[in-house]
Amino acid sequence: MELQEKVKLMTANVWADVFGNPVPGRDTALARMVIRHHPDVVFFQEMHPHWWASQLSPLLHCAGYRRPEPDLHGNPLNYTPLYYDVTRLEALACGFWKYTGLNDYDSKSVTWALLRVRESGKLFGAMATHLYHEQNDRGNTARLRNVRELLACAEALRRAADGDGQIPVFCGGDYNCDLLSEPYAYLEAQGMVCASRLAACKVNDICTWHAYPVYDRMRNVYHSQPSDMDSVYSIDHICVQGSAAVDSYTVVCDREAFTVSDHCPVEILARI
Repeated sequence: MELQEKVKLMTANVWADVFGNPVPGRDTALARMVIRHHPDVVFFQEMHPHWWASQLSPLLHCAGYRRPEPDLHGNPLNYTPLYYDVTRLEALACGFWKYTGLNDYDSKSVTWALLRVRESGKLFGAMATHLYHEQNDRGNTARLRNVRELLACAEALRRAADGDGQIPVFCGGDYNCDLLSEPYAYLEAQGMVCASRLAACKVNDICTWHAYPVYDRMRNVYHSQPSDMDSVYSIDHICVQGSAAVDSYTVVCDREAFTVSDHCPVEILARI
């Protein structure tokens, strides 16, 4: 199968405003960064209520992005939305699953969409997710449960594509575990592999998470510093399952990445 259609994908944890870190200013900075990079699909995590009331969605809407709106099955809010460039892509189906078991704020979930490239008709799946956070045995057990449910959602996505097992599926999010963890090993054993391991070009080798940005009253801005760890300890991933080639993998280190969140976005360029 010849892989010719290029797609750019980005994942970004927005840093929920539950740590005395208000959203105004961070929302417009994040929108600027996304619009500058202009991914075809962007996956978000920690979209708490004030983020939904912010300028992020309107600014992305003005830039040509839309989001699928699946049935949330009674969940009051989608904390893991994805947005796609409507000028290039159309959504054929979508779904949502809130992970069972441990789930703070009911925020650990997966949103999926079956997308079609308008010009070529190529299909691919996109999934935005956030796994449970505790860094202990209880959290690890919860994440193992999460990834099993995540893989079931990938199967549901393929069924929406008439069961086409060959369509590529990209799953971006905050997995709250690194590439040395048991949950990631389980995903990889099922063929869902981190793009950093598949990329022909790994643009940089930096860990995605870093210290919480600190508010500077004199400059009226939050700021932090890049991590001094390498990417094997990253917890933000875009994983790939199915027929796709990853041309490049980048941890986005724009200035905004250290003012918006304690996570740098990840961006990949892939061929489907």
